[in-house]
Amino acid sequence: MPVTTDFTNAVRDKNVRRVRIMMKDSLIRDPSFAEFEEMSREAEKGLGTRTLYDRHDGENFSLNKSDWNKTYMNNQLVDLMSNFSRERLNHLKTVCSFIYADEIQNMKQRNREEQHYDDNRAHGNNSGCATVLLIAAVIVILVFIWLL
Repeated sequence: MPVTTDFTNAVRDKNVRRVRIMMKDSLIRDPSFAEFEEMSREAEKGLGTRTLYDRHDGENFSLNKSDWNKTYMNNQLVDLMSNFSRERLNHLKTVCSFIYADEIQNMKQRNREEQHYDDNRAHGNNSGCATVLLIAAVIVILVFIWLL
């Protein structure tokens, strides 16, 4: 998924806060993190890692998954805006993966079904063309025989 023009413009304009907000939002919008990874690459290239990321503030994150709920996640998202560290981002990705596990599975299933549908459709189109060519060949042969 290509990054948006707004994101590209924010990187070009060196609007670090806007870039960070858009990257943070992508963690929730796309729990597969494909969008986040693409944004991260573009932002690192355009801003540099020293500008994009903060040094971690030393907060110890809860590793107890029973604490991981949407409130905990939202608090970490808020904290991310004052400490945009790789450590906090990695922790948030782990928490989001846990919280949105069912949604991620559903997305993967939909992608597999869409791929299967596309494969079948492509295969069906090829066999349909082959059938039409076969019928045309039979008709040509029958017409040729009839003319003799």
